[in-house]
Amino acid sequence: MKVAIPYYYELHSQLKEMYPEVEWIQVDNASAAFHKVKEGELDALVATQLNSRYMIDHYYPNELYHFLIPGVPNASLSFAFPRGEPELKDIINKALNAIPPSEVLRLTEKWIKMPNVTIDTWDLYSEQFYIVTTLSVLLVGSSLLWGFYLLRSVRRRKVIQGDLENQISFRKALSDSLPNPTYVVNWQGNVISHNSAFEHYFTADYYKNAMLPLENSDSPFKDVFSNAHEVTAETKENRTIYTQVFEIDNGIEKRCINHWHTLCNLPASDNAVYICGWQDITETRDLINALEVEKNKAIKATVAKSQFLATMSHEIRTPISSIMGFLELLSGSGLSKEQRVEAISLAYATGQSLLGLIGEILDVDKN
Repeated sequence: MKVAIPYYYELHSQLKEMYPEVEWIQVDNASAAFHKVKEGELDALVATQLNSRYMIDHYYPNELYHFLIPGVPNASLSFAFPRGEPELKDIINKALNAIPPSEVLRLTEKWIKMPNVTIDTWDLYSEQFYIVTTLSVLLVGSSLLWGFYLLRSVRRRKVIQGDLENQISFRKALSDSLPNPTYVVNWQGNVISHNSAFEHYFTADYYKNAMLPLENSDSPFKDVFSNAHEVTAETKENRTIYTQVFEIDNGIEKRCINHWHTLCNLPASDNAVYICGWQDITETRDLINALEVEKNKAIKATVAKSQFLATMSHEIRTPISSIMGFLELLSGSGLSKEQRVEAISLAYATGQSLLGLIGEILDVDKN
């Protein structure tokens, strides 16, 4: 059996001797121990009759009861004074002696014969209850509103994030579908984005050089960065596309490209980026060079043909004129037989010469 007793009660040692089988537990005060008796943590509590009657009748009616411990003297109440203040003791004693016995009896009866009065805790704490309830409702309501706002914000953010991811995915697919390499460079010259054609244009070993800052001497685009700053420094608001032709190394050979770039301002920041790309024109350049060579050859052939025709015209006109002259002589009647034979021989020789010249012309045309 567990019985509580305040540590300041002088009866502790006496009760311990009278009831050795009881487990005595010292507590700080009797009022707090009443609740432990009600909850079953303690079996009983030693307290004064006045305190027990008051606490049970007010807070634990029909739940706890009290009784007198037999063989134990009645408790006495007294004032304690410091040893150095006897005057205060005398004043208190005189005041107590001045109280009429009838008044003392009346006061004592109020405690001993306590009416069955219960304290209405609702009347005592209704205002506090309403205040706490109102504050709780406001707190819960504000928490729900804040939670609803956060939920809407999260949903809106997820929708925006989904749209951004879709745009990024679409632009990435669109960029990678372009056959020509494209890339993006920030104002400091660092490559921050590129499509798949950019990566495939270079060998695996030389790709790291292409990703170097453009101002680096090992970058294949070192000439682009300096020229881009010079061209766009004074036209930052202009969306003009600038082009230039130069050669870059792709890790295997030198390739001729037609490079372009334009400046793109970012509204959300003060920075700007370059959108760049190029088209490989190596085969086009080689074809143009070959066409230029063939053009020069054709021009030379035309000049040679003109010279040849001029020469051949003279060479053909001369024998034909001779033949016509001989025929004109033969048509006359003043020639002797020997002269006629000689003119015919000369005309025949001239015709043979013309025939040989025509044969040579045909042979040249065949070649």
